[in-house]
Amino acid sequence: HGLGILSNRFFGVGVNASRAIATQVEGIIKQFVSNFLTALNPQITKSWAEGNRDYCFALVAKGCKFSSLIVLAFAVPFAFEAQTLLELWLGDVVPEGAALFTSLSLFCLLADMGANSIFQLVLSTGRVAKYYIVTSLISLLAYILAYISFALGGQAHSAYLSCLGVYLICDLVKLLLARGLTGLSLRPFFKEVVLPCLGVGLASALFALVPWLLLGGGSGFGSCLGLGFGSGAGSGAGACFASGAGSLADSVAGLAGGSVLPPLASAAIVCISSLIGFGLSTWLLALTPGEKSWLLSLLKKAGLLKLHKKASREH
Repeated sequence: HGLGILSNRFFGVGVNASRAIATQVEGIIKQFVSNFLTALNPQITKSWAEGNRDYCFALVAKGCKFSSLIVLAFAVPFAFEAQTLLELWLGDVVPEGAALFTSLSLFCLLADMGANSIFQLVLSTGRVAKYYIVTSLISLLAYILAYISFALGGQAHSAYLSCLGVYLICDLVKLLLARGLTGLSLRPFFKEVVLPCLGVGLASALFALVPWLLLGGGSGFGSCLGLGFGSGAGSGAGACFASGAGSLADSVAGLAGGSVLPPLASAAIVCISSLIGFGLSTWLLALTPGEKSWLLSLLKKAGLLKLHKKASREH
């Protein structure tokens, strides 16, 4: 809300319309992740109260990992095709800047929700005063940085970049506080959560990038590449980077014979490619053997594996 007030002061009410669209999309995905955590959080508290530290830490790692993966499944397609996806929802009345705001807000959500289980772990100890004070003070930096950026001529989306940077700092501080309060080991956490999620995000982006380039490029990813903080050298470099990305997309599309597909079909191919990359990399990089067995048993109960085997035998 504070960033909305700042944006309204510096850029007028038109920017708030774009922010409202981004906030609504973010809220839907955040509620989806919260529903998953609602089932997991009581188990974290219970295992901590019982003194089962290893199991508690494992649950925290799973909560952070799967929360991040859920957000990534939406964030990467939106990064490439936000404009087309919003037009599919809103028609031709998408406010200017809403696509970029939505893409950035989802990455902010990724940084925020990815550490939600850390908060639940600290909450289980009952010693939350220091945690609240430190994280609240760090969160205030987002408003300060956004105000400075706006005052120096920064663009409206720089508020999201400020939030993203502050969220990442806050995540690191949360981990350090949790280690001091609970004994959470950071090395296994980075190995089991951070690195697999980074791998999944990169793989998903690469799977989407290839068709995006071949089909001429959309509007979402070019805008994200061309982020600038203001007028002058900063925005010039961002505009140059965006122009270069667009030229690369046009060149690759030209070599491939050009895109003959309508924007909606191109966006569908890019999003599906992203989800395929997401699924494959999640299976190979993020899931443990136990999680793979659980997923297979779930598919068997749903009858999906039987249908697949039946179709394979028929072919």
